[in-house]
Amino acid sequence: MTAREYRPDIDGLRAVAVLCVLFYHLDIAAFRGGFNGVDVFLVISGYLITGLIKSEYQSTGKFNFIRFYVRRFKRIFPALFVTGLLSLVAAFFLFTPALFSEFCGSFVAALVSVSNIYFWSLVSYFNTSAHMKPLLHTWSLGVEEQYYLIAPAFGLIALRAGPILAPLLIAAAGVASLALNIGLPHMRTQYDVPSTIFYLMPFRIFEFVIGALLCWLPQRDRPHRADELFLPLGLCMIGVAAVFYSDKLLFPSYYALLPCGGAALAIYSGRANVSGGLLRNPLAVGTGLISYSLYLVHWPIIVFYRYTTNDTLTFAAKIAISTASVAVAYLMFRFIEKPFRYSSAPFNYGFRHSAAIVVGLAVFVAAAGWSFGGWTAGYPENVVRQLNAEQAARTDTFTHHLMRELDRDFPDSQSPRILIVGDSMSGDFLNLMDRAGYLDKSRTRLFTMNSPCPPFVTIGRNVLEREIHPSPSDCEKKIELLDTVLRQSKPARIIFALLWQDWQIDEVEKAVLDAQIRGIDVSIIGLKTISVSGQQFLATNARREDFRSIRVPPKITALKINASLAAIAQKTNAAFYDPLKLICPGNVCDISNDRKDVFYFDDSHLTEDGVAHFAPIFGREWGAKIFGSLTAEKTGEARH
Repeated sequence: MTAREYRPDIDGLRAVAVLCVLFYHLDIAAFRGGFNGVDVFLVISGYLITGLIKSEYQSTGKFNFIRFYVRRFKRIFPALFVTGLLSLVAAFFLFTPALFSEFCGSFVAALVSVSNIYFWSLVSYFNTSAHMKPLLHTWSLGVEEQYYLIAPAFGLIALRAGPILAPLLIAAAGVASLALNIGLPHMRTQYDVPSTIFYLMPFRIFEFVIGALLCWLPQRDRPHRADELFLPLGLCMIGVAAVFYSDKLLFPSYYALLPCGGAALAIYSGRANVSGGLLRNPLAVGTGLISYSLYLVHWPIIVFYRYTTNDTLTFAAKIAISTASVAVAYLMFRFIEKPFRYSSAPFNYGFRHSAAIVVGLAVFVAAAGWSFGGWTAGYPENVVRQLNAEQAARTDTFTHHLMRELDRDFPDSQSPRILIVGDSMSGDFLNLMDRAGYLDKSRTRLFTMNSPCPPFVTIGRNVLEREIHPSPSDCEKKIELLDTVLRQSKPARIIFALLWQDWQIDEVEKAVLDAQIRGIDVSIIGLKTISVSGQQFLATNARREDFRSIRVPPKITALKINASLAAIAQKTNAAFYDPLKLICPGNVCDISNDRKDVFYFDDSHLTEDGVAHFAPIFGREWGAKIFGSLTAEKTGEARH
């Protein structure tokens, strides 16, 4: 096969890929695996780039590296820069200083083709969520651009080895890459395995190779009848991955073989007379032509929409965002992509000089914002302290300090033992009770779970395999250890304090009953999630004169989960404690004090100021019930 002539079916395949990604980012339930659209793009790139290298080398006996990289620059950089520049302006006016600083770093990283490495390096507990990273999706461009650095040289080495060895060498590189994916999870490493294999280029090489190897398949003058079957089959393989995969998989690994194999089949059979119309129709081709711009613009639109509205994307919002993304993508394609890619006019001296100044200024602003932790002019000093980039580290330390202290074995004491089981929400609970003076460290211990791994010894492996990312094995081992702790330490009371998720609710009743059969009293701490991030609230409202009087509602999903937990507790005669009843009386949440100290860091974790503010309330309402009742019960048992 050759990749030199224009293939409208490949533009149609690009449409399939970008729509998968768009629908996935819009949280459309049927496309929970739509992220595999990126893998389809990588297969297409592997095919086209290898075909270009192979064709030029076979016709001229050499390869023009300068021309290759100029083409890649004209293809990728202009639209990427414009997307980043517009996002920079929006982030400057909307984001907190810490978020703006992080964005500036991602902008610089994207421009120098290392955004995948940048986002990989940010993996940490209190790092901002994906929905606050407007350029997060540029990680895939970093992967592609890094691949372009090695593909021509390696391709030429392979081609010079001869027509038989060339595909074998390229295939060997792909096998090695896939082996890295499969082997790394079984190795001891200090790095986060899921993010490492997801973001870093060496783990994606096998996807490019799948496309590259198509260039050594026999060329055909006309479509084959089998193409009528192969093309729909390839599209179905992509569709199956888009529908049935989820972000809980350890991806790409061998899971990517399904969508990548489907993309390869679609490329190989794209000239099919009848079924080829699926990809060659005007709508598919038109969408494919703007696919790069659509990929670039849709995610920043989603991020800034969600950031400014705190919206979980209603149906109307999804329609509006889709429409806006397509419209902006068309304008980007028409006025940025096409002129820069196909015309030499924009590259006269005057234009190059002006463009260099604009790029230089943008990079300077971004680099300064990144270096100095964002722009804090106009904020009071106390607000600046809370909004700077170090606040995440301070909150992390504060949330986890008691967790680290109490995550150990019980002492040899006969007093009633209290075992708190949970994730960082247990850290907030411990801080509140300690500040209120009710935490008895001599008889209280913590068993730490990493969210979303649930502390339920009754949970089935099938549930873990379905819900736990990337692999259920570590979670399963942790649950087995919890079972051992329960049997050996024999606590009098267990307290579940988690960042509860919907799917966990179905497992709570069995876990409560199991604990009660063991003779353990059960208490459940509900969610305290509010509808806005504390950092976002502070940055948005700090200059308002009525700042102290502003209230926010709790998160609707938190109210629903707490209601479900309360019903389970009532049914099983367990104790349920609802933090939102204390923090948000009447579903109106107090979020700051007169000094403009916010009580939440994000939407779930309390700051030190928040603990200081709420601890007296929690101590008065909960302290004696949770930590005092067992002493009374123990005394009563002794009298009998």
